[in-house]
Amino acid sequence: MLEFLHPGPDSKTELIETLADAEKRELIEPESRQMLEGVLRMAELSAGDAMVAAPRMDLLDIDAPYDELLHIVIDSGHSRFPVYESTRDNIIGILLAKDLLKMQRAPQLNLRALLRPTVFVPESKGLNELLRDFRSNRNHLAIVID
Repeated sequence: MLEFLHPGPDSKTELIETLADAEKRELIEPESRQMLEGVLRMAELSAGDAMVAAPRMDLLDIDAPYDELLHIVIDSGHSRFPVYESTRDNIIGILLAKDLLKMQRAPQLNLRALLRPTVFVPESKGLNELLRDFRSNRNHLAIVID
């Protein structure tokens, strides 16, 4: 009966309009409306829309000295790093910052042995699908390829 008197939104556009109306009536804060709209629009996005452009990525060179690697890890503040060999296009694995610290106690460790497998995804992969994959595989980072 309540549905008949006050029907809910029938489309994503109507739902976004309902959120805007709720903000105007001060039922929700502007930040909340923006966040909820972002969640709704995420279904329209692809991995390519969310990626960091290759020149801006913080990468580690497998052949760099430990001190240089540590400096990059500390300065960036990231917890996961793509590692390359020879050229930045040749990603050979993912290094967790905490794993790099293991080398401080055991310098004989081979950096390659600490690398985790790299997940590569197409630029066109839907963001919702990618996030589902991240959750199910307990992954936190993927390299987007075109």
